[in-house]
Amino acid sequence: MRVQTEVVGPVTLVHLTGDLVIGDPEATFKQEMSALVKSGKINLVIDLASVHYLDSTGLGSLVRTYTSTKRAGGTTKLLNVGERNRKILEITRLSTVFEIFEDRAAALSSF
Repeated sequence: MRVQTEVVGPVTLVHLTGDLVIGDPEATFKQEMSALVKSGKINLVIDLASVHYLDSTGLGSLVRTYTSTKRAGGTTKLLNVGERNRKILEITRLSTVFEIFEDRAAALSSF
């Protein structure tokens, strides 16, 4: 899992590369998201364009990030989820929790 961030005004765009699954990938994601929230970056857009597979642990990490940013007064939104991951979010009903965007400009302007 590779995590790259880009600050665009009050929003931090998080680009993920690799599968978000149990083990090192999920641990890396969790550590990076925790560091962002602790440093005051609480409005996140997580770009999943290069994440082809999410397992239950990865979903749990996305929910944990959402909860952490909400508690701090911000929020977490998803970008470029893809068809397979969108189905997973719909099955788990997490599509009703996260705002999901397919357009970067729309995601950034939603804050």
